[in-house]
Amino acid sequence: MPDKNTQSHDNSSAESTLLLAYPNDIKMAGWTTRLAKYNLTTSLFRSPWLYLTEVFRALFSRAPRKQTTILVHRYIGDYPSFCKAWAAFLFTSALCLASRFPGFYLFWFLHNIDKDTQIFHPRLNKMRRRLLSRFSYRIFVLDPLLLQHAKAHIPSPYHDKLRWTCFGHYAPTTHGKTKHQNNTDPQFVRALELFSHERYRQTTAEGKHRLIGLCLTNIADKYQHIHLAPRLIQEANAATDFSVSLIIAGPFSHTSGLDSSVIRALKNNPHIFLWPQEVAFNENEMRSHFDFIWRINDDLSVPLTAYVAATCDAPILTLRKGFLPELVDRYKLGAVLNTDFSNLEDALKQINGFSTLSLKENFLSSRNWDVAADQIWHEIRNCA
Repeated sequence: MPDKNTQSHDNSSAESTLLLAYPNDIKMAGWTTRLAKYNLTTSLFRSPWLYLTEVFRALFSRAPRKQTTILVHRYIGDYPSFCKAWAAFLFTSALCLASRFPGFYLFWFLHNIDKDTQIFHPRLNKMRRRLLSRFSYRIFVLDPLLLQHAKAHIPSPYHDKLRWTCFGHYAPTTHGKTKHQNNTDPQFVRALELFSHERYRQTTAEGKHRLIGLCLTNIADKYQHIHLAPRLIQEANAATDFSVSLIIAGPFSHTSGLDSSVIRALKNNPHIFLWPQEVAFNENEMRSHFDFIWRINDDLSVPLTAYVAATCDAPILTLRKGFLPELVDRYKLGAVLNTDFSNLEDALKQINGFSTLSLKENFLSSRNWDVAADQIWHEIRNCA
């Protein structure tokens, strides 16, 4: 069977184009909504097995070469259970097999370039990445700055498959699960208002500038903002003219994988408002309650936090780990701390005097769903 990755054709010869994708989340919805302007037919699935069923139905129910079918593979993912991990490997293998049929093209959206959020079975994970590198027609990273990083993790014979796309303006969401909400949980708001009032009273008495950071998070080893939150508060309050507090919300529990000593440190810190459960949170609605977003991702990925921050005009405070600092520096999204916190006061001054104009001019104007859709469509047009 010929290598389709070397072919380029005018898409006008195709009668129709179908895009099949899993999972159906806010990112995929953002892309496909904008792709609709190209009269692209899309089917999104919440179940990987329904997705595969539709893939094989498309394989055997149409006339050959009458339809271009784009198969989207996104998160690699992994599971503690070997049976589930093996099923995920078979899922990837099935998509790779389908992509070898005429008219079928596999697009891999490489969210995490160097490592996945959690890895329980390294060999299976590595095998899936090798399969996707070999059989994908295009490999998309989530910012052009990531193209060079990707070349260090994708085998060199497949570098010509690398392309970039992006995310866009972010809608409010329930943290922990993908549920879109227009209003923040009223119980959460009442508790947060009491906390904010107390912090304002305390900082006024101390004669310091108050800064409150927002940290909505899940639990994973790469999310260093959880572990470093007490240090940020301690060093800022002890050695700078700022009184720093944090709003931390997420599904924390002793069974979540987070060490109990970390949970205790968060609960016992008077400068931390801890909401240890999922919460409906509208960042735009609640913008007056926080001054910056605290985020540290120790990997090569684009966290959706960057778009959340830009959408609600909030600067990001991060640490020089992973890719996020490069993104923050390049697009002027906030401030970056040295790993030893040696520039803490300068970073807090930068946050305190931050101009949100840069978020619109340097980021959202060039990184949005329309730009993303154009990048994806350009590659779809190159298919048969």
